[in-house]
Amino acid sequence: MLLTKSCPGLRAAHLPVPDAMQGQSLLRFATSDKTEISAQQSDSGSQHPIYSESGYGHLSFGWSVLKAWRAGNYLYVDAPERELYDQSADPLATHNLALEGKAVVETAAAQMAEFRRKTAAESTEKTRLSAEQTESLHALGYMGSDSAPANDSNADGADPKQKIAIANLLYDAMVYTENERFQEAVPVLEEVLKQEPHTLMAYLLLGRAYVSLKEYQNAIAPLQHVVETTPDNALAHYELGCALVKTGRWNEAAPQFEAAVSEMNSSAMMHFYLALVYQQTSRNDEALVEFKDALHWDPKNFPANLLLGRMYIKQQKAADALPLLQKAATLRPDAIDPHRLLADAYTQLGREEDASRERSEAERIQTNGGSRLGTPAEDQPEDK
Repeated sequence: MLLTKSCPGLRAAHLPVPDAMQGQSLLRFATSDKTEISAQQSDSGSQHPIYSESGYGHLSFGWSVLKAWRAGNYLYVDAPERELYDQSADPLATHNLALEGKAVVETAAAQMAEFRRKTAAESTEKTRLSAEQTESLHALGYMGSDSAPANDSNADGADPKQKIAIANLLYDAMVYTENERFQEAVPVLEEVLKQEPHTLMAYLLLGRAYVSLKEYQNAIAPLQHVVETTPDNALAHYELGCALVKTGRWNEAAPQFEAAVSEMNSSAMMHFYLALVYQQTSRNDEALVEFKDALHWDPKNFPANLLLGRMYIKQQKAADALPLLQKAATLRPDAIDPHRLLADAYTQLGREEDASRERSEAERIQTNGGSRLGTPAEDQPEDK
């Protein structure tokens, strides 16, 4: 039995529920009193088998998937160490009957397999996640859609029920990382990898911790392991690229940012950092394309407007630079560099009066405490 949110939404709106929709409405739980709910649960439990599963251990550690099937009085758990409980006599599930009740185990396993066969969704093209969505999954302990799908067979992989301690260790490390206690996270993550050397999330968190501690050389190996194991993990490529840049290995960083852009083509951030790498490695034509792509996805990207405008000035294309630099000056009114570059552009165009005005504006901003790149919009105080 599946419990769904869509079904009660349709019923509450007095709309018909499609025949193809799987599950059972939760609306009755919101409209019934506790006595009625208890009776309904007891009644539904006696009539409908209930299927559940957990893929967290598989996605995070490569352990087996846990699946459970409740039918009648029995609870069957499908795992490397199979379990069977008679919940009418053993409601706390303390006595495993799997060895002595092999016939019931096989029946429950067959029923569950048939249920999964009937309800399995057709395979679809993988959904591309944004950088924010992938980051959110990582924060929850998942590698994201780029991880290997769960395998129906539990023949491979450890039994998660025997690995609770290591799962708790990884959780502790995630909490340390979330609270920016990176120095404390590192030894915990190293212990996780000592016990479970295939834990990709631990490699990713370890690399990030080292980057945050400015130990960039130490960050490279764990991040390299992640991108080699999951080559479509865009954020891992991005973070490895950043670590390589910080160690001066710009040419090696380029393929990492290229891979990140390939996986997250609509991310202005990815295009911008790839443009920076191309610019640093004298691949200026490619840098120009990437700056334009960054602005296509985010026209208000201040550094992309500024640096593309500067590139046009160096190419003696001041007319192309003007709208970009004017936009940059508008986005960050306390930034000095847009006005200095605008002065250079106007000078190229022979408009000395405008150039002088922009130089004066740059001096005024500097006198008033402005900086070369100004304050990002989200950090500026709101007007009262």
